Amino acid sequence: MLETIGELLTKSAKVILTSRRAAIFDGEIFQEWKDKYRDNFNVVRYKLNSPEIRDWLSSDRIVKLEDAGIDIKKLANPVLLAFLRSVENEEFNNLCKQSSRIVDHYFQAMLERERERQDLLMTPEKQASILTMVALDMCENDYTSDNRDKIVSLIKNKSLNILEDTRQLYTGKDRPTLEALASKLATHAFFDRSNQGDNKIEFVNEFVFGNYIANGVIENESNDWLANDERFVEPAVQSYLPRNLEERNLLWKRLSGMREFLSSTDHMKYEYLLSQEVDQPIYSETTITGLDFDNALFFPKSEIKNSVFNECVFSNIVFNFKQFDDVTFISCQFYDCEYDNNHHPYNISFLNCSDNNGIIDEIESYEETRAMKT
Repeated sequence: MLETIGELLTKSAKVILTSRRAAIFDGEIFQEWKDKYRDNFNVVRYKLNSPEIRDWLSSDRIVKLEDAGIDIKKLANPVLLAFLRSVENEEFNNLCKQSSRIVDHYFQAMLERERERQDLLMTPEKQASILTMVALDMCENDYTSDNRDKIVSLIKNKSLNILEDTRQLYTGKDRPTLEALASKLATHAFFDRSNQGDNKIEFVNEFVFGNYIANGVIENESNDWLANDERFVEPAVQSYLPRNLEERNLLWKRLSGMREFLSSTDHMKYEYLLSQEVDQPIYSETTITGLDFDNALFFPKSEIKNSVFNECVFSNIVFNFKQFDDVTFISCQFYDCEYDNNHHPYNISFLNCSDNNGIIDEIESYEETRAMKT
């Protein structure tokens, strides 16, 4: 791909890449490519990092959240941060007193606001039911946007009882038709125009979409929910990160039926994000690539064998290396990690890895000393 880009960059040409493809502009191959074409064009790199919480909230509000025992890293979502920045001080202080309900309060406030905006005599609970239905239909039929008229038809067909009950709340002259009421819902604040085609709509952002996917998943008490594509799991998981551990664990449990369709890397990523540990007995003979872990337990009970961690970052991780058998870490980074050093030797290897507290040298030197003695 770099060669193709080099050939295209002549005169006033422009090449647009997705963020995933931008990863090619790094490493030794990129440097060689840049040197090869240095007489043809100059390469200037600009990197936009994700905004940090302090970019959204005042230091006073951050301190109040921390004093309330809230892990503010879990709130690092632009939708929630914008909400927490905009609320009045009294409301913010009340939210700090019931921190586990911050996400629910956001959605409740938005749904109540929608009642005023559209003169919609539908309770927030019933609005949420319809939004959940639409999200699940998208998962089942593998789409994220559709023609507005089709969304209106979907709402009429699958939420007829809710629509009829709501219509009865209006007085005779103000009572909307089913079509008009469904049309109001299709112009809900949680929907937006899509760039996928004319007159198409979609959920306003991934956080909202994921929340209503997760609502539907959790309502399925048989734990056998399935989507048409595994791509719908990530927004559900990401939307639940600001919630408490009990709620996150419930979502992980409800995703049981979908887990077997996930790659080992995605499975471990979601297990870690939702449960704050990695301990499923399914990671043997797999390769885990490009994940970042922070403050988690690694295999406190289950074993992992003949596996590879490639280009992963581990921060404040407690490893139970006695559960590791023939596991290799390649180009990984370790920051302030711990392990039980009373159970040497360990059958693990480090290739091109780094740390900030010497655990790699400690483990490798023990193995070398043991080998010399034998």
